[in-house]
Amino acid sequence: MPKKKKKEEEIKEEPTEITDRDIKDEKERKEKETKEKDKKKKKEKWEEISRLKVEVDFWKTDLHGKEIGIRQKDQLRAKSRQFSKDMDIYGSVKIGGEDKGHVGFRKDEWEDNHPEQGELSRLVVRYFTETDRWLASIEQNNIKGLMLSLGYERGTPVFDVFHQGFTKIFHLEKIERGSGSMDRVMVPLILEKEGKDIDYFIIAEKRFTIGSDWKVFRAQEKDKTLAEFDSKKFNIGGKVVIDIYDPELAKNKVFINTMVLFGALIKFWDEVVDRLADYRKKYMKNELPYKPDRHELQLLENPRGRRN
Repeated sequence: MPKKKKKEEEIKEEPTEITDRDIKDEKERKEKETKEKDKKKKKEKWEEISRLKVEVDFWKTDLHGKEIGIRQKDQLRAKSRQFSKDMDIYGSVKIGGEDKGHVGFRKDEWEDNHPEQGELSRLVVRYFTETDRWLASIEQNNIKGLMLSLGYERGTPVFDVFHQGFTKIFHLEKIERGSGSMDRVMVPLILEKEGKDIDYFIIAEKRFTIGSDWKVFRAQEKDKTLAEFDSKKFNIGGKVVIDIYDPELAKNKVFINTMVLFGALIKFWDEVVDRLADYRKKYMKNELPYKPDRHELQLLENPRGRRN
């Protein structure tokens, strides 16, 4: 009997054999769990924290301080060449709760168009500081826009983006995704004045929302929302609230000013697309003797040729 008991104790104490493969699998499992937790935590934090809030508030009418009196317009034109004679100030800009400026559009360029004579409407939106200093502009490029509209067989606008102090011109273009899909635009930005690195940003329209709402992400990081546009349709006159989530982009003037311009553009977006679609139809029927705007023609000039 004692011998049997001893044998049972020896069997009980025998260690379980653990292979290298078991150790490796367990290590991989723990690493995967850690990565998933970190990813989930980072995503939740990214979506919930607004590093900077920008508001573009459109007025119901143009009966406001910036538009009262011809003399005031003359004073504004004297401060900035960008404040053209037909400039109509239509909204204010707040950044971080502080008044930072106003946006306006060239009324004649947008409203006085005669397609039958080859003159197309062209949206030009400009952003000024509170002291009426020009900061940035976004201008419709009908030469490229009509080209893409003809190719895709639907309204496909293109805009040129200009920033104060930058010699570079950035192009904001609608990306074609097929009939029935939501609109998306793409804009490449060099975020530093002397920089060379290009970031490709996509601004995508959201589905199933009351207003015209959009989100921003990098082309290679579609799951990371960098900023969001919330269009307050029920606000008197209209309002767009922009939340910037990326802490670095929330400090970058090129990115912030581009977001302000696109927020100001949202008010006109559907009409811009519809007008281009109409121009395309007229062009295909030989009913559009298109004559590009002189400003657009200047952009076609070869910059290298000027140095020769």
